[in-house]
Amino acid sequence: MTQLIENFMVLCKNMYLAGLKPFGFDISENSNYAKLKTIAEELPLRHLYGFFLEHQYYMNLWAAIFILDKFKPALEETLVGLNDKLTIVGNCMEILKRHAEDFDTIQLTNYDVWIKKIKTHYHLT
Repeated sequence: MTQLIENFMVLCKNMYLAGLKPFGFDISENSNYAKLKTIAEELPLRHLYGFFLEHQYYMNLWAAIFILDKFKPALEETLVGLNDKLTIVGNCMEILKRHAEDFDTIQLTNYDVWIKKIKTHYHLT
């Protein structure tokens, strides 16, 4: 498990240094993105939301994206072990909202399409 966590962190850093951003142009075709997604799918939910505490290299943003895409936690599910009073979905949405303020035009366009699907899934407005 430790190796997966380290690999997730290293890939986030490498992608950041290479200028690859969440919701960026053709990000889904990048081999490092594919590796990051595979690692995220292998990590337990609790380990993945542990990255919410990491504010470098978009780690918390990548974690929020993968959590909402893969795990689709229940709206009331909380951050057990981090903060039992906060919900996972609410925290993901807050992380996304904070980062969206700094997105470029391409990122914002891709984000808008993606977030509509997520909000529809959770019946959010």
